[in-house]
Amino acid sequence: MKQSIAVVSFLPDAGHVLPLLRVAAEFFERGYNVVCYLPQECANYLSGYEFEFVSLGPAINDVVRASYDKVLLKLSRSSVFYNAFSSYIDLSSRYWEPLKLSADHQLALIQPRLANQRPLFLLSDDHVFRIFRSLYIKIAHELEIPIILHSADGYLPFQSEYVQVYGISDLSRRWQMLIEYLGSGSKNLFKLRELLNRLRRSISKGVFEQIRAHVLSRANRATVDSTYQPITFSTGWGFLEKKYLKSKLRICDDLFVFGPLIGKSTSKLPANLKQWLERSSAPTVYISFGTLVRLEVEFVQAILDGLALLNVRALWSIPKSQRAELFPKLRIQESVRFSDFVPPLEVLAIPNVRCGINHGGSGSIQDCLLSGKPMLCIPFMWDQPFNSSVIVHLQVGKRLWRRQVSVGMISQTIGSMLYDEQIALRASKLAACLHHSCRGSDVVEFILRSTVATS
Repeated sequence: MKQSIAVVSFLPDAGHVLPLLRVAAEFFERGYNVVCYLPQECANYLSGYEFEFVSLGPAINDVVRASYDKVLLKLSRSSVFYNAFSSYIDLSSRYWEPLKLSADHQLALIQPRLANQRPLFLLSDDHVFRIFRSLYIKIAHELEIPIILHSADGYLPFQSEYVQVYGISDLSRRWQMLIEYLGSGSKNLFKLRELLNRLRRSISKGVFEQIRAHVLSRANRATVDSTYQPITFSTGWGFLEKKYLKSKLRICDDLFVFGPLIGKSTSKLPANLKQWLERSSAPTVYISFGTLVRLEVEFVQAILDGLALLNVRALWSIPKSQRAELFPKLRIQESVRFSDFVPPLEVLAIPNVRCGINHGGSGSIQDCLLSGKPMLCIPFMWDQPFNSSVIVHLQVGKRLWRRQVSVGMISQTIGSMLYDEQIALRASKLAACLHHSCRGSDVVEFILRSTVATS
């Protein structure tokens, strides 16, 4: 009987799930069975992989979606300062807490299945706020197997707070500390506001019982967490940070960092999309802002009009729900095509696709890096400002803050990348470096050694 591994994630976001699938694909190539326990929203991500899919059902139900979409729109409109120093409290109560409740229910459903599977180890995502870490540890603890947690953060956690929020900067440390000081005060105000809101919500729900259950839950999690330590590693551009940015970043030598893995999915471009991409020799720009950022009409129109001035074509990957909201209010040129979901590496492999526009998300940046294509990053929140600053300092892309986005700036910035042979050459060289140096076999060997050591 073949050995197997279990991929478990309660978070449906592509940026956190796709790296797990790429790691799992390396084990599948070595003959391991792979069983993925994922929310139904992840079904598209499994296209092209021969993994067994156990659906956890929709992570976001109809009750949660309305408030979830509303708060994501608010965060997408808010400043980087507000999003960072509010610690995303708005999102916590409307998204992460409902997800956590749903995950508790799903856990009971999958435990018998996992016990029957008896995987060699559990592979899960170490989300930046670690909202599910305790649940993953609990599963592994009960199964008495090692837990492997993947992070896409690279060396981000080791930087000063200002750099974590805004990215690598030439701003003097004195000014950085001032912003950190103001942010610290803002955090306390947000915590106070959230405490008051929690008390208000709890009054009608038996506040003392809730507090007791919460304290017991925290105590149980702390006991398991302290006695059952996961093995954590990172794939992403941490490899490039260590190789090229030692003078700009704090590098921790004992961090287990590997370069981005090349997807081994057999997913192919739909024939009609491939035909459209190859039909013209005009440069094509691939655009994606992920599934979480909520875009406004003025923002989208500025990008479309800016690209129209350059006479280039654009393929824009955007969720159907957002398209329904935006399309009636947009002026869309014939040179633009929209799609719900496309395999990004396959799109970026087309020679006519010359650069990307994205939000600085981990997955979007890695896809461009692996494909040797320059990119324009327009960050909104989370790790996106830091990620995009790394790309700027690697000189394979540019960054615009949202307040800088206009028809003229889009035209100028994309035009300068499309016809700059040096940036294209640097992007191509970095891609070659990643393909040569970042081997999936290294990740597999590290995990196997680590699991043997903990057995």
